[in-house]
Amino acid sequence: MFFPFPILGNWALGKRPHNWIAGVGTAVLLGVIGFAIAGGTELGQKYLTSWRMGDFADLKADCKAILLATIITVVINIARSCRK
Repeated sequence: MFFPFPILGNWALGKRPHNWIAGVGTAVLLGVIGFAIAGGTELGQKYLTSWRMGDFADLKADCKAILLATIITVVINIARSCRK
């Protein structure tokens, strides 16, 4: 569920980064936001519902997916910033 978040967030912004530093910063920021959403989801499941439980393994899987997608987004943004 969380794998496409950084990639789609980057696509939604729609602009080509001015330089590779801005592209990396954008991708990392989207990754951090994704980690926060994943953590909030697990905390909400643990403390706010009686029918779901927060699972650390699920959070770990979400974070791995977000990290992989963030790396892909960094590569995409660096490639896009180098094109003229």
